[in-house]
Amino acid sequence: MRVFAAIELPSDIRENISALSQEFNLNGITLVGNEVLHITLHFFGEIEEQEAHRIEMAMRTTRTGNFEVGLRGISAFTPQRPRTIFVNVAQGNTEITGLHARLNDALGIEDRTYYVPHVTIARVRNAFNMQEISRRIGEYSDYDFGSFAATSMVLKRSTLTGSGPIHKTICEVKL
Repeated sequence: MRVFAAIELPSDIRENISALSQEFNLNGITLVGNEVLHITLHFFGEIEEQEAHRIEMAMRTTRTGNFEVGLRGISAFTPQRPRTIFVNVAQGNTEITGLHARLNDALGIEDRTYYVPHVTIARVRNAFNMQEISRRIGEYSDYDFGSFAATSMVLKRSTLTGSGPIHKTICEVKL
C-alpha cells in the first residue's frame, strides 16, 4: 500500500485554498482536490501492511503537543519553471520541520532532502505559458489562507485513480 504521514487541514482552510487554486486551472496544470489537501510530514511510498504498524508506533513517540499553523502565500518549487505550486506554511514551520525530523529519527530514516512544509495545490505537467503561471504565483505570494491549531497527525493510505488520489486514514495520533 502507498502511504504518507500528514497534518490534515480543517475544511474551512481547504475551501479557502481550493477557491484560490482555481486561478491555476490552466491547460497543462492538474489541481489537487479539496478533499486531499494536507501538509505532508513524510511520504513513505509503497510499503507492506506490517510496516504501517511500525510507522504508527513511531508517530506515537514523536508527539509534540498542539501548535498553531498559519498558511500564507503561493509559491513554487523551481519558480523559473514551476512543477509544483503550493501554499506556504508561514507559522508553525519550525514545529512541523521538527516533527518531520523526529519521525525520521524514530524510524531510522536518513533524510538527504531538504524538507519544506507546504500544501501542494497544483502540479504543472505540460504548461506552455510559464510567464502567466509565474505572474499568478507572484500575485498571490502574500495571500492569507488562515490559521488553525494542529492537534494531530495522520497516517494515510493513498490509492491512485484516473480521477485523482483517494486518501483513507489508517490511524490518527494526537500531538
